[in-house]
Amino acid sequence: MFFQSTIVFVAISAVLVLAGMFYAKNKSHFLLGAAILTIAWQGGLHVEVFKMDFTLTHFIFLLLFVWNFIEGRKKSQLAGTFNRPIYFWGAMILFAIVAMMTAIDKFQAVTGVMRPVLDLVIFFAIMKSMRKPVDVKFLGNALMFSLIFQGILATLQYKFPDFRFGVIDQNQSWMWWRAKGTFFHPNEMGMYAMMFLPFVARVLFYAIMRQDKKEIWLSGTAFLLGGIALFATGNRGSWAGLVFGMSVMLTYDMFKTGKAGTKLKKVLAGLAIPAVLFLFFFAIKYGSVMMDRIFYSDREGIGGDRLRYQEEAIEMIKNYPVTGVGYNNYLYHVDTYFVHNLYLLSAAEIGVPGALSLVGFLVILVGYTIKGMKSKIFYISNLSRGILAGILGFMLASMPGPDFWISHPIQMYFWSLAALQVALLRADKGAAMHGLRLNQKRGQSREAQANIQVVSATPPAEKRGDENASSRQSVYPNIKIGGTTRQD
Repeated sequence: MFFQSTIVFVAISAVLVLAGMFYAKNKSHFLLGAAILTIAWQGGLHVEVFKMDFTLTHFIFLLLFVWNFIEGRKKSQLAGTFNRPIYFWGAMILFAIVAMMTAIDKFQAVTGVMRPVLDLVIFFAIMKSMRKPVDVKFLGNALMFSLIFQGILATLQYKFPDFRFGVIDQNQSWMWWRAKGTFFHPNEMGMYAMMFLPFVARVLFYAIMRQDKKEIWLSGTAFLLGGIALFATGNRGSWAGLVFGMSVMLTYDMFKTGKAGTKLKKVLAGLAIPAVLFLFFFAIKYGSVMMDRIFYSDREGIGGDRLRYQEEAIEMIKNYPVTGVGYNNYLYHVDTYFVHNLYLLSAAEIGVPGALSLVGFLVILVGYTIKGMKSKIFYISNLSRGILAGILGFMLASMPGPDFWISHPIQMYFWSLAALQVALLRADKGAAMHGLRLNQKRGQSREAQANIQVVSATPPAEKRGDENASSRQSVYPNIKIGGTTRQD
């Protein structure tokens, strides 16, 4: 029955994608929006040789990647490459390949290579679609619509735990009482919401500053539903990550000066009172639920089992420090469960050098967000602060959570966030180069005009009886203006 429903789902999806390609005016935007929306959707075709499912989003991203070449090269208003994260990610892939030598199940280890390779394809597919600032804004809006969709589903699941659409959320973990969206596990949904909520908050702040009602409704709805979804997942690590990231972000805002900084502070001051009132009534209604989840739920598991998992992971790293045991091979070396820590799990499976490559990848992205925060264009610096908060929250939440390592949808969403930051930097550099070209043209025009005025104000040498008439005349060469030549 499941096989039949999967085939039907794939067939219907193919028809819808082809119909969308036929009717969409901007086919690149259509494919990008569809791919972002379906990242966490289940249902696809299992490819045995790669030991992984190729879902709808994989096919759409691959189609987008190909379409960018079919469409041909268009003049881009964005500039720069910013490829340093790719180098670290590529190094991690190489170490994952090396780790296959020690893997007990080599076919499972192949997944550790295929997933990050697909992530690079997805990154390039997105970046090839970013040619103008409007494309960057479209990517941000697509990410917000995706959060709204997952937020609606998570809210329904919180009220009605058995609620499901069907194929796109068919497989779910045994934790039926925690919201998951279309993800397999609620912790994945929590990590996803936590990564994007700070970015959505920045869009909301900017929309309020500009009094853009449509953008206020879109970002406000995404933030509200995303926040409800994060709470409904019961994911403590993501709760802590959001608090940490948002605290860093808002503290930075308090020290910013200038016209935009002052206006932003007014917006934050205006939002402070309704935010405090909301948190007050939320605490009355759901405070006991959160306290129980934070301090009492699964105390034995946290105090005993997870510490034992960490000890086993550290012992495994000592035994295989360079190569690791191979991706997806961790459970072959323990009798319990995998460690709930991204950094220890990655080091155990692809070695310490591979884990350091992953950390380097994250550090480079943090550096990119800081670079974006220094932009003179407030739109870019504003969104970069939100992306920084999301990445910092992710890095903290990954200490008790391995979701990035075991969940490909989380990897793909994280790469989408990274692509957005790189697109912002390219937009900033493109604007700087455009401004430089304009200044050069203006400077040349002013210089030419000044020369014309000087020449016009200088009496002819013959009338002044200048003995050096010929030499003085050579000082003022022909000046081209608007394609014509003026001889003075």
